[in-house]
Amino acid sequence: MAKRGTLKLALVVLVLSGYWVSHSVAGTKLKTLKKEQPKLRPGGGDDIRAIMHFFYEKLIELRPTLSSELEFSDKKNRKTIRLVLHEVESRLKNPKSQEAMIGEGHQATVELFRQHIADTRESFELGEITRAYQGVRMATDFCIGCHTHLPQEGMPQLDWKKDVLARDPVDVRRTADFYYVTRRYDYSLNIYDYLIREFPKSVLEESDLRNIYRRKMLVYARVKRDPEGAVKNLTEDLKNKKLPVGVVREVEAWKKSFAAWQAEEKKSPAPKGAQEVTAYTEKLLKDLEGYRGPSDSHPYLINLLKVSGFLYEELFRSFKEDDKARNLYHLGRVERILGQSSFAALGDLYLKECVRTAPQSKWAPLCLSEYRTYLDWRYPKGKERPAKIDKEMRELEQIVGKATGKGA
Repeated sequence: MAKRGTLKLALVVLVLSGYWVSHSVAGTKLKTLKKEQPKLRPGGGDDIRAIMHFFYEKLIELRPTLSSELEFSDKKNRKTIRLVLHEVESRLKNPKSQEAMIGEGHQATVELFRQHIADTRESFELGEITRAYQGVRMATDFCIGCHTHLPQEGMPQLDWKKDVLARDPVDVRRTADFYYVTRRYDYSLNIYDYLIREFPKSVLEESDLRNIYRRKMLVYARVKRDPEGAVKNLTEDLKNKKLPVGVVREVEAWKKSFAAWQAEEKKSPAPKGAQEVTAYTEKLLKDLEGYRGPSDSHPYLINLLKVSGFLYEELFRSFKEDDKARNLYHLGRVERILGQSSFAALGDLYLKECVRTAPQSKWAPLCLSEYRTYLDWRYPKGKERPAKIDKEMRELEQIVGKATGKGA
C-alpha cells in the first residue's frame, strides 16, 4: 500500500489541476441515488465503490453546512455533522476488503479513506473547525478514484435554471456553493453568474459577492486557466450597473489582470516542464518577498492563482521524490500568500507532505521552515495553538533531524 499522505495529496492535486467528479449526483433525488449505488455488505467488508456511493449519500445530508465555514461551524448544524461523520467512519471500520481502485496517477483504498474520515472526525470533536471543514471538503476528492476527466470536456448537461427559479435566493446561493465544493465548477459558475447579474434582486450582501468572485476567479485562473473566457465573463458582469462600487473596482482589476495574461500568452507561451515552471514560480515569489498578501484587486493575485495551477499539474506529473518536494515547497509558499488574501488555501498540507515525502532532500528543511512561518501567521502571539498541531510539528522536526543527522 502506498503512503497515506501521498495518496491523499495526489487526489487533491487531480482536482485542483483541473480534474473533477464526472458523474456527480449532487442534484439527484436520494431514492434514485440509493437505487443506483452498489449495496453495502452487512458488517463491513465493502469495496471502495460501495463506500464512496454511501459517502456521497451522506454528503447530501451535509449540503446546507458545506456552503461556508461559517455554516459548518454553526451550533445548529453540529449534531448533523457529528452523526454523518460517525456513520461514515463506522461503515469504514475493520474493512475486510482492501481492493484498490486505480485512477490516473493514484490508488485509493478503503483504509486510506477511513484514515482521512477518522482524522476529520477527530478534528471536529476537538473543536478544530477549520481543519474539520477542510477535511470534509477534501473527502470529495476521493470520488476522483473513478471519475476523472478534463473540466472542458464531457460534463453531463444539467439544467441549472431548475435550481434557481421559484426558489429562495439564500437557498440558490447554497446550491451553487454545494456544486462548487463538489467540483461541479461549470454548473456552479452558471448559478454564480445568475446571482451576480440579478443583483440586488438576488438578495446578496456585498461580502457574498466578494466570496463568489474569489471562487469564480480561482476556477478561471487555476482550474480552467482561461483568461479569454474570464474577460468575457467579467464584461457581462459589469453590465449590471447596480453592483456595489467597491465590487465594481475589484472586478475591473480582475478583468485587467486577465487581459494582461491574455496579452502575455500571445507574446510567449505558458511555461511547460519542470524547469520553466520552477523559474516562473521563483521569479514571482521573489517579486513578492516580504509582501503580506495582495488585496482582491492586486494584479499579482491572478498570477498566484495561475502559477498554482502550473504547480499542481507539475506535481501530478512528478515521479521522483526530489521533484515532488520542490513542487510541494513552492505550492506551500504560493498557498500561504493566497491564504493571507482570504482564499481557502492548503499551504500547510503541502509543506508537511514535502517533509514526509523527501526528508533527505534539500527541500525538506525549507518546507519545515516555511511551515513554521505559516503557523506563526495562522496563530499569532496570544492565540492558542491546538496541541495536535504542536505534536505534529515535533514529529516533523524529528523527521528532518533524523534525515540530516541532527536529531534522533
